[in-house]
Amino acid sequence: MAISIRLKNARANDRRLRMLATRIKQRVEAAEAVSTRDAYREAIKLSSGRLTPGDKRRRGYPYAKKWGGSRIPGDPAYINVVRGVFRQKWRISGNRLINDADVAGFLHHGTRIMEDRPIRQRIIERTYWARVTRMKEAVRRAARST
Repeated sequence: MAISIRLKNARANDRRLRMLATRIKQRVEAAEAVSTRDAYREAIKLSSGRLTPGDKRRRGYPYAKKWGGSRIPGDPAYINVVRGVFRQKWRISGNRLINDADVAGFLHHGTRIMEDRPIRQRIIERTYWARVTRMKEAVRRAARST
């Protein structure tokens, strides 16, 4: 990526740099909005586990700490739908993904008897590289359009 700046005309250079900074900011903000929507879709997917309370009871409450690890095969970040409140409480505020359900803190940190559920880390892991690629491309396109 090459940016040409003439050293003779400082005022014109300042204007070009300000324009470039503005374009980069706009493109990066747009890319971040897309990345946040991707994270939202991933959060909904991870909040849509298929175990019912009866299934968990039959398996001896598989997320209990007494087992020394999850007894459910697969990813412990999947949150099973009981009433759907946790899944419904996901929202986007600016470029942040928020879940303000009452149980969100218990799921993230765990409790005295329940293991923590790594949903936040899993969302970040699953969307990280797409986000990085999107940001690089946003900067590249902004610089190209000078």
